[in-house]
Amino acid sequence: MTDRYSLRIETGGRAGELVPLTHSPFLIGRSPECNLSLTEASVSGRHAELRQLGDKISLHDLGSTNGTRIGRLKVGEAELESGLAFSVGDVRLTLVLESAAAPAVSDDASEPTLETDEISLEEPDAPPSMQSGNFAVDSVQTKIQPGFEDSLGSQEVLDEAGQVSADQLARASRRSPVALAGLVVLLLAAGGSYFYFGQGGGDGPIAPEETRVAGDLLAGQGTFEDAGNSAWQAKDGWNAQFHRSRAAAKAGTAGLTCELLAGERAQHLGPIVNVSTKQGFDLSASVRVKGDVIARLGLRWSAKESTDGDGPATLQNTIAWGPLVQAGDGFQDYQLAGTAPAGYSQAQVCIAAWGKGELQEGEDAEVAIAGNVDVDSVAWLQSGPGEASVSLHEMDGFLLGDPGTAFVLHKIDRVLLSGVHCLRERSGYQALAEPIEVRSAEHGMLLACKDGGAGQWIFTAAPRLAAGGVSTMGGAGYLARSLDFTDSHVTDLVLGSGVDLIRISFGGPVAVNGGARSGCYRFSVQVPQDTEVLVKTEFKDELKLALDLSADAQKATREGRVGEALALWKQLLDRYPYEADDVARADAARSTLLNDGRSAIKTLNEELERARFFQLRMGFEGCWQDAVALKQRYAGSDLEASVDSIMEDIETARSQFPEPALRGKEHREALIHVLREQGAEALASKAEATASSTGNAGGH
Repeated sequence: MTDRYSLRIETGGRAGELVPLTHSPFLIGRSPECNLSLTEASVSGRHAELRQLGDKISLHDLGSTNGTRIGRLKVGEAELESGLAFSVGDVRLTLVLESAAAPAVSDDASEPTLETDEISLEEPDAPPSMQSGNFAVDSVQTKIQPGFEDSLGSQEVLDEAGQVSADQLARASRRSPVALAGLVVLLLAAGGSYFYFGQGGGDGPIAPEETRVAGDLLAGQGTFEDAGNSAWQAKDGWNAQFHRSRAAAKAGTAGLTCELLAGERAQHLGPIVNVSTKQGFDLSASVRVKGDVIARLGLRWSAKESTDGDGPATLQNTIAWGPLVQAGDGFQDYQLAGTAPAGYSQAQVCIAAWGKGELQEGEDAEVAIAGNVDVDSVAWLQSGPGEASVSLHEMDGFLLGDPGTAFVLHKIDRVLLSGVHCLRERSGYQALAEPIEVRSAEHGMLLACKDGGAGQWIFTAAPRLAAGGVSTMGGAGYLARSLDFTDSHVTDLVLGSGVDLIRISFGGPVAVNGGARSGCYRFSVQVPQDTEVLVKTEFKDELKLALDLSADAQKATREGRVGEALALWKQLLDRYPYEADDVARADAARSTLLNDGRSAIKTLNEELERARFFQLRMGFEGCWQDAVALKQRYAGSDLEASVDSIMEDIETARSQFPEPALRGKEHREALIHVLREQGAEALASKAEATASSTGNAGGH
C-alpha cells in the first residue's frame, strides 16, 4: 500500500497524528501487532483493516465488539476515498492524501460534522480528480441523511440492520433513485421488524427497558444507561479495561463490556458507598462470558477513618469475591451475599475478568483474543443485620465473599489483620483468590483452603502490629526480624505485642516472604497441601509459663548453673516470645552468659597452645581441670559442645607426652627463665611452686 495516503486520527489519545498506510492489509486494533495500535478500550484487539484492491481502498471490520462505522452506519466492508471519515469503536479516523491533510477534529466533538459524515449514495456526475494518487476516483459513497436515526427511534436498529457490504453499496450506486429509495425502505423495514420482534430478546441488541431496583445503593448507576456517568472507573495497573457498550446490554440501551487478549485482565470499580459495621448486603448482576475468559464480581472494602490512626492511607483495602463465571449461553444471574466487616466504613462494587493464557508482548508476539465479558443490571441492596463468622473473647473474624475468599480479624475498635487470602493458579490463568473456611479453635481461629490444596497464603497486618515487632520461630529458633525478610524454614510468625498480639502457626516449616507495603506489613506463605493455619489470639496460659521460665532462669544463674539458665532463656524465646520485657530480659541475659562462656573457652584454648609449645605435661593437666569446670558450668547449653571438643584435644595431647624422666635443677631453672622471658609469668610461677612442693625438677 502506497505511503502517499495516510490515516489521520481525529479523536482519542493519539488525536492529530498522521499515520502512513504502508502495508496491505493495514491492520487497526488494540493489539501491539497492529499497524495502527490504539489503546482505547472501545477498540478490539484486531478491530478492522484496510486493503488495497487494485487502485481502490476497502475497509473491512474483523468481527469487532463495538463495530466499525461510517457516520452512524455500522458496516462490514466498504470502499473509501480521500476525505472519508470512519470510526473503529469510539475512535474516528480519516483517510487523507498527505498533501490534503486537514486539521484534526478536537476530542470534545460529540457529533460528527455533516461534511465528513454525509456520503452520497448516488454516483457522482463528475468524479473529482485524484492526479496525485493511484486510488479509484469513483469509490462508492454512502450518504446518511440527518434524522435517519431518529426516524427509527433506536440506535440498536441501525447497529444490526445497518450492516452493509461493499457489494451492496456498489450495486446501489449504479441503480436509479427509485432503486436507491427501495434499498433505504428495505433497511428501514428490516430495522423495524427487528425492533418489533426483538423487544423480548435478552441477548439481542434491542433489550427490555432497564428498570431501577428500589433501595439500590448504586442509585441506578449499575444500569450503565447514562453515557456521561463517570462513577465507574477502571483500576490502574490492569492491562485491559471495561467500557460502556450497546452490545453489552441485557436490558435498556447499554452495559459494560471487555474484550481480553490471552493473559490480559481487567477490573472496574463502582461508586464509593458508605457502609455500617455488620450490615448485611446482597449484590446481583447479569453476566455474559464468551470464550476462554472467566469473570467474577465482588465488594472492595476500605476505611474512611479509624480510632487508632490506621486510616485509608495505611489500612489495607480488601476485596471479597463472589463465584467465578465461565462461558455459557447468554446472560447468567449473579448473586453475592455478605456482611460489612468491622473496621471498614466504605465499599465499592468490583467487576473483574481474566483471559486464559500468557500475555505475549513485543513486535513479533502472536496475539490471540481470549474472549469477552458483558455485565449489566448491577444492583446492590442492604439486607438485615449480619454477624461475625467466628468470635473469640474480644476478637471477631469476618469471612468475606460467597463463598468466602477473604478474612479480616478485628479487635474491639481496630483491625489487626486487614486481609487474608489463599491464592492458587487456575489452569491457564493467573493466581486467583480461592474459597477458604474458618472455625474456632482453642485460643484462636483455624483457617484452611476449602479444597485442601497447596497454595499461597497472603496475610496483611495493620500498622500497629508491624510497629510492635515481627519475629519468627522455626529451624533457627527465635529470630527477631526486620520488616523485609525471606526464610524457607519458618513454623510460626509473631506479630505485635501486649494486648495486640497474634501468633500464626503453620504446623511445619514453610517459605515466608515478608515486607512493608503501603504502611502495612504484608507477607506471603507457600504452604503444602492440606495445611491448616492457626491464628492464635489468646495467650493467658503462655504468658504465665513465660514468667515461670524467666524466674527459673534467673535462679539458675545465681546458683552458677549457667548452662541450665541459658537453656531456660532459650526455651522462653522459642516458645513464648510474647512480652517485650521478657524478650528483652532473655536476650540480655543470654548474651551476657554466652559472652562470658566464649571468653572462658578462648582462655582455655590459649592455655592449651602454650602447653603444646613448651611440651609441659603439667600444663596439659591444668588445662584438663579447667575444662572439666567449664563443662559443669555450661552443661546443657550451646557452649557444652565447644568444651567437649577442647577436652578431646587435651586428652590427645596428654597421650603424646608421657611422664618424663627427672631432670636436674639446672634444667628446671632454665625452663622457668625461658617462661619469664616469653612473658608467661603465671605459668613460670606455677612451675616454680610445683617444683618446690614436690622437690623434683619439671619435665619437658
